Amino acid sequence: MTTRQAGPCPAGRRSIVNPHLRFSVVDRGATQWPAMVSAIRDRAGEVLARWEAALRVEAGPGRSLPRPLLVDHVPELLQAIATALSGGPSPRWQAMLHADDRVPDGYGIEDVLAELAVLRDAVTAVREEQGPLAPGEATALARVFDAVVVATVERLGQALREAMGAREDASARLEALFQSAPVGLAFWDRDLRFVRLNRWLAEVNGLPVEAHLGHTPAELFPALEGIDAIQRKWREMLEGGEPWIGAEISGETPAAPGVRRNWREDFFPVRRGGEIVGIGAVVVETTEAHRAVERLAFLARASAELAEAVTDEAVLARIARLAVPDIADLCAVARVAGGRVTGKVVAETADEDLAAAWRALVEGGAPAKERQLFGRVLRNGQPEVIPRVRDARRGPGNGQPRELLERLGLRSFLAVPLQLHGRVVGALALATARSRRDLDAEDLEFVQELGRRCAVALDNARLLHDARAEAELRDRVLAFVSHDLRNPLSTVLLGAGRLATLDVPGRDGERVRSAADQIRRAVDRMRRLIGDLLDATAVESGQLSVLPRPEAPARLAADAVEAFGASAREKGLVLSAEAAQGLPPVRADHDRILQVLGNLVSNAIKVSAPGRSVRVSASLDGEAVVFRVADEGPGIAEEDRPHLFQPYRRGATAGYRGTGLGLAIARGIVEAHGGRIWVESAPGSGATFSFTLPLAGEGDDEVPAVTH
Repeated sequence: MTTRQAGPCPAGRRSIVNPHLRFSVVDRGATQWPAMVSAIRDRAGEVLARWEAALRVEAGPGRSLPRPLLVDHVPELLQAIATALSGGPSPRWQAMLHADDRVPDGYGIEDVLAELAVLRDAVTAVREEQGPLAPGEATALARVFDAVVVATVERLGQALREAMGAREDASARLEALFQSAPVGLAFWDRDLRFVRLNRWLAEVNGLPVEAHLGHTPAELFPALEGIDAIQRKWREMLEGGEPWIGAEISGETPAAPGVRRNWREDFFPVRRGGEIVGIGAVVVETTEAHRAVERLAFLARASAELAEAVTDEAVLARIARLAVPDIADLCAVARVAGGRVTGKVVAETADEDLAAAWRALVEGGAPAKERQLFGRVLRNGQPEVIPRVRDARRGPGNGQPRELLERLGLRSFLAVPLQLHGRVVGALALATARSRRDLDAEDLEFVQELGRRCAVALDNARLLHDARAEAELRDRVLAFVSHDLRNPLSTVLLGAGRLATLDVPGRDGERVRSAADQIRRAVDRMRRLIGDLLDATAVESGQLSVLPRPEAPARLAADAVEAFGASAREKGLVLSAEAAQGLPPVRADHDRILQVLGNLVSNAIKVSAPGRSVRVSASLDGEAVVFRVADEGPGIAEEDRPHLFQPYRRGATAGYRGTGLGLAIARGIVEAHGGRIWVESAPGSGATFSFTLPLAGEGDDEVPAVTH
């Protein structure tokens, strides 16, 4: 509680007076003081005026008089004093009401006692104006006021004790909150020395609370990154008074030597009486959040780098380089099949002094070494982690030579399976040696996630190897087909031509010529099939070659219609070409684009019923020309449309036989020109196949061949 000099009370406030005060200064029937009682009762207004005037004088010259503390209770108090002086009953005096509220407001005992003393003097002065005081009269008045003073002091003392108890209780609660807060709390003085901190922050720092007090952070934590710059910022705060919110602090503390940790800290100036007396801080550790972000970034980078490796050897080497030194000091990785290592174990180290010993441990291909190195991974596909090798009864793999471990100075060890779809395809072993950081169970989940990505990369490398082997086999078959079948087909075609020219009379001649025509058509189909196979292979392998030149879109459309006019007439179809006027030339390989248009027109003719029409059109669309082939056939089901341009895929409602290569080849040709191809259709509404070709530009007369 605070106290102040006796003085008036601010307007509207109630004074501190005991609500249950009873007092009596004369016995019943004892001598009474009628003159004093008359002065008090009859001239109460004068007493109050004299009392306020005396308080105003005490307030000092030139100062306004605030509202006195007891101003609302003086009339009641005067009546109570008069009653006591006359020997009557002692009424309850309510002037102490709300004392509990007033003490915390800063009203002290001196305030009330001073006003009571001035009030007693005012009563005495008014009484003396009526005549001299009778013997004992002043004493009686003093006794009454003494009783009031005693009661007031007792009640205010009780209120003070209650307030102090509440303050101590609040301080205890605040201290408990300070110490149990799940964040760091600290206060430094203007010399940047620790004055207070809670247990959480002391544990984070790795020092007892007492070891902090009186020391600066720079003295205690020299391994904090940029500690000198941080303290310069604090000094600026002490001068400018601006807080520093969201500061990112990193570095090492005695709690975990050699481990980089992260904190988010809010610093703010602490003021007392308007003066900055130090700096406070709220500290939250963000090490795990930073580590999670770094690990996600590492895994993303690992996925990207592993995707670039296309062979087993490249994948294994990439895994080893990713792990060292970001995760561990030493790494060994190998392919696994049937619980055994297949192929070479790839080793990597961050310390060349350990390279020879580590490779001697992991390389050589001996089953005993493999079991020692990869342990549980080979036995049952389970991971293994040894946070402290020296504390373990046996080394990695339950059998590692103790002398070799000691020579390497291994601190921790971790091995995980590279597992895909429940199948172990590889094993990854990591170890820390001379670094101060140990691998532990917390690292296991992260390394397992890396292992899953490595397993996918190894499986992709296997699939790519198999695909390349199949492609090589297919290429050999196609080479055989293209070389060893085309020559016989040419011979067959030549023989069919000779048969057609034989002069055989009558019906036998007709049969010979019909057979020759059938042979010629069969040879043409076989030639087209061979050509489609070769083109599809070229598209798939990225070796399709086109030679674009400026071509008139209308001419390309007309040539396609002319080539298939006879086929359309035989089936009773109307085949037409439409091209917008003034279309600019496009970049096109004439023969290849006719191959695309021919495939689309041929398919449209095959699916169209007699009497229907097939339209070939060309129109300008920005920097490209769009070619369209529209039919009035049965249309294409929605579930078939996404697969039409894939090799060997045909719509279920195509209605004709084919290899399923034509649209895939068409897409390859169009994309080799820098265009795109698509289809729009609905069942029963026909289909429209469209593709784009870029406009020709200056210098396109000498366009080199393009391989796609």
